[in-house]
Amino acid sequence: MTDLSEFLDRATADVAATRKVGAESWAAYEELDAGTRAALRSAAAFLGHQDDSGDVEPAPVDATSRRRVAALLLLRFAVDTDEPVWSSKALEDLVSAQLALAGGGVCDVFGAALDLWAQHDPQLSPAVVNFVRALTVLCFTQNRRSYQACDFTGLLDEFTARPSRAGAYLLAHALPPEHWAAARPVLLAALDGTPQREQVDLMLSEDDD
Repeated sequence: MTDLSEFLDRATADVAATRKVGAESWAAYEELDAGTRAALRSAAAFLGHQDDSGDVEPAPVDATSRRRVAALLLLRFAVDTDEPVWSSKALEDLVSAQLALAGGGVCDVFGAALDLWAQHDPQLSPAVVNFVRALTVLCFTQNRRSYQACDFTGLLDEFTARPSRAGAYLLAHALPPEHWAAARPVLLAALDGTPQREQVDLMLSEDDD
């Protein structure tokens, strides 16, 4: 029997390399216990695999694994590169799949994006900029309750320890106004040398008097 961590290791390696989960990894998925497969049913469907685990009660998924699932889903869009590729519908499906996990939320997606960008630090290309805007608007407008439950203080602390340009741009758009003053210095430092620095400086200064 495969455990969840092993499946995520295999599937993540596949999707990072080819943007899809390979047959051997799906075979490992089928060896997960029925409750874990039930928990991952929506994520598996997003990745192109139909699960027939039936009416089994979904097993709980811990926070670390939820974020790893979110990273796996994001990698399908090549967000670890300067040229992510997505559609509005696919992005909606990704967020819906993450929220289908017990305890899952948009904070998992934000955190997974920060993790990936801390590792790869893509340039703020037009594609990356547009992806960040699309993701944050979707999470704020269509998933407001999940957005409001996000631990933005924790995300900002993680970003401060492992900054990236795309992560700074994400937080500039995602953070509620009450976090702007604390976030501004570290976000601007991460954006030094980018055209977006001035824009973010203005955004985070809007309520300064």
